[in-house]
Amino acid sequence: KYGVVEKVKVTSIWNPITLTIQLLDRSMEHINEVLNNSSNDLVRIENNDKVSETLSTNDCIVCKYNNKYYRARIDTFVTQQISNGQIKINGIKDVFFIDFCEPKKDCFNNPIYEFFYLPEELKNIESQACVIKLAFLENALDSEDEINKAVEAMFEMCTEFILYAHLVYDDEGANVFLTDGESRD
Repeated sequence: KYGVVEKVKVTSIWNPITLTIQLLDRSMEHINEVLNNSSNDLVRIENNDKVSETLSTNDCIVCKYNNKYYRARIDTFVTQQISNGQIKINGIKDVFFIDFCEPKKDCFNNPIYEFFYLPEELKNIESQACVIKLAFLENALDSEDEINKAVEAMFEMCTEFILYAHLVYDDEGANVFLTDGESRD
């Protein structure tokens, strides 16, 4: 929104002007608090016949990845055709971390991933991540190598810092200034 300063952190960099930011407001604090404080209360999703009865594509769940908990959307399942011609769902294959705008592929039977049902209190909270462009900039880099070097350098500079996003204009997406303080100056 124009005139609103959002406290954010950079979660990924697509190219030197397109980034994914995560909003660090009360909603994100609440998500982290629920996932980290109630991890023992989460109900595990088992890979069995019940998965196809309770879950479908685009359902939101909790994914434990490298011992951290994330809200995730189910993108695809591992399936097989059984003898009567029906499709059986064996488990979750691909997910999308909705608060980071980050896909995770080939999760099925991978020990670094565990899945849980999303707690009711987190179901109506919108994604806390969005893709933005840095305002008034154009990508002048031509080669993929130049772009990768620039992305790597930017990632080292800004992923550990809290920044502030100021919406400047909107043309098929948010174009923002990122500053290290609430003021644009």
